[in-house]
Amino acid sequence: MIWHIFVFALLCLLATAAYPQDCSPRTVVDLSTALQADGSVQLSWNPVPTAAGYKIYRSDQPNPANASDWTLLTRVTTPGYTAPATSRQGFYRVTWFSLPPNAADFALVEGGTFNNGVSDVTISTFYMSNHEVTQGEYQAVIGSNPSAHPNNWGIGANFPVWYVSSVNAIAYCNSRSMQEGLTPCYNVLEYGTNPANWPAGWNCDATRVRYQFTCDWTAGGYRLPTEMEWQFAARGGNLSHDYTYSGSNDIDQVGWYWGNWGYVFTAPHTVNGLEPNELGIYDMSGNLCEWVWDIPGAYPTNPQTDPHGPTLDFMDQRCYRGGAWSSQNPNPSCYVSYRNWLPAHDSDIMIGFRVCIAP
Repeated sequence: MIWHIFVFALLCLLATAAYPQDCSPRTVVDLSTALQADGSVQLSWNPVPTAAGYKIYRSDQPNPANASDWTLLTRVTTPGYTAPATSRQGFYRVTWFSLPPNAADFALVEGGTFNNGVSDVTISTFYMSNHEVTQGEYQAVIGSNPSAHPNNWGIGANFPVWYVSSVNAIAYCNSRSMQEGLTPCYNVLEYGTNPANWPAGWNCDATRVRYQFTCDWTAGGYRLPTEMEWQFAARGGNLSHDYTYSGSNDIDQVGWYWGNWGYVFTAPHTVNGLEPNELGIYDMSGNLCEWVWDIPGAYPTNPQTDPHGPTLDFMDQRCYRGGAWSSQNPNPSCYVSYRNWLPAHDSDIMIGFRVCIAP
């Protein structure tokens, strides 16, 4: 067993090109092991100076080709882990993760279980931006600002970006990941992860959208939250008080909608203008609706862990969550449970997005 793990670490050092998923720059290559008397395996490695923590994976295969073949056992904050005897048969991998580059603007969403109204859903720990992506942030990455208003209302660096489609939000995530030295999450067929290499028309032709985008959930770059990640965070995660809206039962405390903003200025407010929810996240009920990753579909009735939504495309649709400044009746359009969908390549004055990172 120890020899197997040593060989795997050696392969990572010598054959990075052959195993790009498993030998990423964030894979610990000095992993050593010691079989204990009770059958458990002690894993140890040297600390990585920039690491906020480590993830321990196990696989039945020595060099699996797919990231999904690795099973995440746990996360630890310091080097060292004892794998229980029940999981010692197999191969181990340790990766390290860091805090988001702009950690002050991200909220830690500790993993937990909640009921989405149909079934229990367990969500793993992740970081979510405490604000909707702003026009300033979007322009700094993409080089342009798609938001526009005839009276120039809602235009400026601290306003959330709108008129951005789901697929353009995906391109932003990959481009920002590349700018900040993170591994992009999204891939388009044989065209890879760099949006500059994606084929002409990828963001406006529905036939290019359908079935084209895949997500590597272990990559560590920026991505859209899944629908259940979004709902868990909007509810306040493990700190939830089961509020109707994200952070309160009073929409005027936490959300911009038609009654307190839109009838005066027909555009969104600047981000973080009202009170946050229990996790310190702003504007999840109102201001702008927000794209999430999932294709729309009925929620499964069985318990789930980290669901990624249906795999069968529904006429090129993608879900969005939350309410917007244009919501004339916040009940139910600003509820934490509210959901709707549009074609993935459509954009709208009422829809923006926020990003997350999974450690």
